[in-house]
Amino acid sequence: MNNKSENLESFILKNIVHPLFKPVVIYATFAAIFIANIIIYLLSENFYLAYFYGEDKTTEWVTFFGFFCGSLLGFAILLFQREQMNRWTVIYLFGLSFFLFVCAGEEISWGQRIFGFATPEGFVELNQQQEFNIHNLKVEFIHPRDIIGIFNYLWGIVLPVGFFYKAKNSTWRRYIFSPVAAVCFLWAEFLNFIAKPLVTYLGPGMEKVTVELIINQSDEMVEMFWGLSAFVGMLSIYAAWSNFSSQQKMTAAQAVSSPL
Repeated sequence: MNNKSENLESFILKNIVHPLFKPVVIYATFAAIFIANIIIYLLSENFYLAYFYGEDKTTEWVTFFGFFCGSLLGFAILLFQREQMNRWTVIYLFGLSFFLFVCAGEEISWGQRIFGFATPEGFVELNQQQEFNIHNLKVEFIHPRDIIGIFNYLWGIVLPVGFFYKAKNSTWRRYIFSPVAAVCFLWAEFLNFIAKPLVTYLGPGMEKVTVELIINQSDEMVEMFWGLSAFVGMLSIYAAWSNFSSQQKMTAAQAVSSPL
């Protein structure tokens, strides 16, 4: 790498990866977001509906930036660590990063409302929101949003938990999200799990509009925490590659300095 690339990587590690990839920071941030969301809603439902709930509001943009920044971190790994990767590693990390990029684009319907382009005619009838995205298409066998959910279950929960016993410096840590990320994904799924039972329990004494708001609000929060969890996962992979690179450089330096 040239000096410019090394300076950029040093900046990312020093100001993003190392400060943020700490369990206490991650869990405190998730808790703060969850609590702040409830407090804002309780203080002023109108304010919450105006600025946090629905399309192009705060919750959606946090989701977008979670997935988008996660994808950027993945592409940064490829940029800075490419020399240490074989072809299949590059393909794998590119695919993982590209998937997160697609999730980010899907969240804002690929900038449809920002740039003001119309929904293609073929999407109007097939898309539940009548917008330019894939995850809301009406599909007979499996909903596209469920595919994103399966990815989150597998990469966010199953694989990190399955490899929990591996040491922190294990090779797998460079390919699979850390167990720290699994806790974050599990939190999102916990919200998804309790939403409808909670409404069923409280529903008889609530207005229909409020019931629908709670369910939809929960869905949006789940997606938001998915995006943030994906960012945490890519932070963990970036940190693992950074540690691996440092160890390689240290080994190389020791080999050069050691007498024959």
